Amino acid sequence: MIRRIVLCFIPLMIAPAILADSWSPITIVNAPTPRAAHSTIFTRIDGTDQMIVWGGQDSPMVPFADTGARWKRSSNVWMATTTTNAPSGREGQPAVWTGHEMILWGGDDGLNFLNTGGRYDPVTDTWRSTSLTGAPDGRFGHSFIWTGDRLIVWGGAVGFGGDVNTGALYDPVTDTWSPTTTVGAPSARDGQASIWTGSQMVVWGGISLGNYVNETHAPILGQLSLPPMRHHRDSSSLRVGTPRTSSSGAVLTRASSRWGMGSFITRGPVSGRRSRR
Repeated sequence: MIRRIVLCFIPLMIAPAILADSWSPITIVNAPTPRAAHSTIFTRIDGTDQMIVWGGQDSPMVPFADTGARWKRSSNVWMATTTTNAPSGREGQPAVWTGHEMILWGGDDGLNFLNTGGRYDPVTDTWRSTSLTGAPDGRFGHSFIWTGDRLIVWGGAVGFGGDVNTGALYDPVTDTWSPTTTVGAPSARDGQASIWTGSQMVVWGGISLGNYVNETHAPILGQLSLPPMRHHRDSSSLRVGTPRTSSSGAVLTRASSRWGMGSFITRGPVSGRRSRR
């Protein structure tokens, strides 16, 4: 009798997991033009889950896109973002969510690597630019980390074939940049993976002058330490592996929205990979 109860109970336990592991389409009505290498962030705006898509390469010709849209998950509806005061069209620019703004910076416009950026407020649908004073050199494939109150830009390619190990901190409250030290910094590279531990940015991997990097010499891991921030997260332990670029990671998530493919619901680890041009 007990065995029968257990056998009947197991399908009931498995059913929610099976239902959760499914795809559902995202509407294309009023969606942005098809594109690649665009910025995408996911957040809650006015109490609703929304995704913001902006920029990227939407044709083989320049200029690249300076357009975007917000997608509301609850209603499956797209709303265009304003182009007034938006950054110039570009691809490969990373973006972060600060809690009330999307900040993006860098990338390339098909002709030059850029040191400009923008801050988008989805509530007011307005853009304002990031300061150029003290900004790092324009770059692509750089680390881009939000600490809770500041933004870190580090490394990347400043030209075709030229990588750097320089960077800067951006304070959105004062709209100011300050350089990061190069003392003890990892070697120059682009395409590296970066994480924020709560007090440090950890950088690993990447590619430099055609060679994949794993920093097997000291320091094994590049770490940038900052004073305590307002928001903290648990540190993650890392183990040195084979050299690679745009290293993958794992995250336990309830929902992942990937524009251009649809939304995927998962209860297990997922890995992400960013392709390098």
